[in-house]
Order: sequence, then C-alpha cells, then structure tokens
Amino acid sequence: MIVTSLEDHTKGRKKVFLDGEYAFTLYSRECKAYGIIEGQVVAPEDLQLIREEVLPKRAKLRAMELLQKKTYTKAELAEKMRKGMTPEDCIAQAIAYVESYGYLDDKRYARDYIFYKGRTRSRKRIEQDLMRKGIDKDVINRAYDEVREEDHLPSAAELIRKELAKKHFDPEAATFEEKRKIMAYLYRKGFPSEEIRRAVNAGYDPDFE
Repeated sequence: MIVTSLEDHTKGRKKVFLDGEYAFTLYSRECKAYGIIEGQVVAPEDLQLIREEVLPKRAKLRAMELLQKKTYTKAELAEKMRKGMTPEDCIAQAIAYVESYGYLDDKRYARDYIFYKGRTRSRKRIEQDLMRKGIDKDVINRAYDEVREEDHLPSAAELIRKELAKKHFDPEAATFEEKRKIMAYLYRKGFPSEEIRRAVNAGYDPDFE
C-alpha cells in the first residue's frame, strides 16, 4: 500500500492515508521508524505490526488511562476513543480488554447511577439518562431490580410528594391553572401521569416529609 498523504493531527501525531483513504494515526517518530513516508510503499510486515500490535496496545493503554480519570459506559468510552482517531477494531479490542478486568461494566454504572439518583429522580428520567449514555434498556432494568433488592428506593408517589413539598404546593388552595402548571412540571420530570393526578388532586399530604 502507498502512503498517499500525511496530515498533522495533534502535536507530534500524523494522520496516515493509505491508497487515498484514512488508515490510522501515528506519532511522527513512529512514522519514521516504520517507513511511513508520503509517496512511498509501506512494507507489508511493518503495516501488519502497526495494525496488530502497535495500535491495539495503544488503544488498551488509552482506555485504561481514560477510566482512571472518569467512569464511562461502553458507548461513552468508545466515542471518546473514536474522537481520538482510534480505529474501530482497536476500540473493540480495548473495550473487551478493560471489561475482562472489570474496569468497565455498564450494569455496575447503572446500579450506581440508580442508587444515587433514584432518591430524587423518576425512573423514567433515570432510564432516559442512562439510555443516552448508551446503556441498553434490559441492562437498566436488571440494575433496577438489583438495587431494589439491596436498598429501598422511594416510590413515584413519594418522589412526587417531595417535589410538591419543595414547591410549597397546596392542593386545597391551588387554582386550576396552578394545578395545570405543577402537573406539567412533574410530567416533564418523567413521573407517571396517573400518580401526578392522584397527588395533585387528592393524595397530597402537605405534612409529608
């Protein structure tokens, strides 16, 4: 394959294009070491070494480095590495590697998120948050089941009552428009409409704590 172009990526790194297509990113010193020179043919053995050893090893180290600084879901970690121009096959290898050592676990991430957010947010809101982070719905459901078994999570009704208490909402004195607004507010937070109607219209205890 011929090196058709070398483009600056970040300081000391080059994007390598082979036969007119982006192939991978290397440090400038690596380009020299493996004969990556614009307009020149890359030796097959060097190309194999880059793709099978250099890039996968770098991807695994990068994944470990990222996870030391922050907790990621699989989708978030893959996207972060993708932005760093890591090849897709290397991303897959890196994720499998860190998963095998327990450094990356979507269900554990979901469990922790549910444990800390489940006392203030609706289940629907939490599910939306986690799905945006790339976690599958079935993983979220299993995480919810496990958290429930180990720890008490407030019901939707309890969470709604806390929200109403924070808003100093008095159903006895509230006008139709005030009820409409508070119901819309609670709905946007992901609470079930039936529970919202019950709390706003009849079931709200202003002394609830």
